[in-house]
Amino acid sequence: MKNSKQSNNYLTISGNAYMDSIVSLNQIFKPNPNLKDKIDFEKISDGVRYRFQSTSQFGSTHLKIFIAILSVFSDFNSSFKVNKNCNNQEIGDLRKSLYKGIDDDNTILYSEFYVADILRIAGLNQGGTQIKQFLNVMENLSNFTISYQSDESASTIFLISYKLTKKKEEKYKKAKIKVVLNSVSSSIILGIANYARYLNVVDFSKLSSDPEIFTFVYLSWWVFEGKKSKISIDKLCRHIYLNFDELNESTQRSHRSSVRKALITINELDGWEIEITGRGKKVMVDVSRESSSARKKRMEDVVFPLLKKAANF
Repeated sequence: MKNSKQSNNYLTISGNAYMDSIVSLNQIFKPNPNLKDKIDFEKISDGVRYRFQSTSQFGSTHLKIFIAILSVFSDFNSSFKVNKNCNNQEIGDLRKSLYKGIDDDNTILYSEFYVADILRIAGLNQGGTQIKQFLNVMENLSNFTISYQSDESASTIFLISYKLTKKKEEKYKKAKIKVVLNSVSSSIILGIANYARYLNVVDFSKLSSDPEIFTFVYLSWWVFEGKKSKISIDKLCRHIYLNFDELNESTQRSHRSSVRKALITINELDGWEIEITGRGKKVMVDVSRESSSARKKRMEDVVFPLLKKAANF
């Protein structure tokens, strides 16, 4: 983790995006949301009451961009720590704008990157429509608040705060964006908080449809590496689709079918093993996730020697 600013001419992210252990991203981001509806829910963890709020719901484009941003912050070559007594005026002002209430004195993360980098990592095109979407998503994310209260302290903080720097003649994709990340997410990435969950960015980039993306995000949050978990298809759908139980039977069947197809695709990713049994509502899903250490050893023992042999052929 860096303690001084680094300007990135071209970001290549191939590691993990670390996610909050308090809530899954699926509670915030939904496929085909009603953008006029609000986000407002609470969660209690380790004696701390959290409240998550936004004036509008977030969809798949929001999720892709936020995952891309998280992946940059999770790469220790691309982000650095910012304390309350930051000497850099511009970054210090960004930190101040992150807090709606009292600054909680916790360490947060800062990074800067080109708009084109985030669009590329998110798997989005760089045309005018996508640029407009990106700017709208950044504004939405920067208005999302996390409030928390414990016996010792209370504060309200925005999900992110950012500043776009663009020369008059520059295209937006060449503009640079400076971002600070909320202290809750920062503590996960920094290893201060326990039970970090992570998503592999390379695997995420191989998925295309909304059911694949949202199913993979939830499984990455829910299944710890090196572990095996079991879930019913309907319970999985409830975590992915808004108000699943209130939908008509035809829509529910369609969602089950889409998630089942997504599971088959995820099963083909390296390190995942998914077994599907049963039919209809009675479908059960067994999910195994290889540990990162086991995956690394397998790559060293099997894959790397084959690549080396091929290179010397």
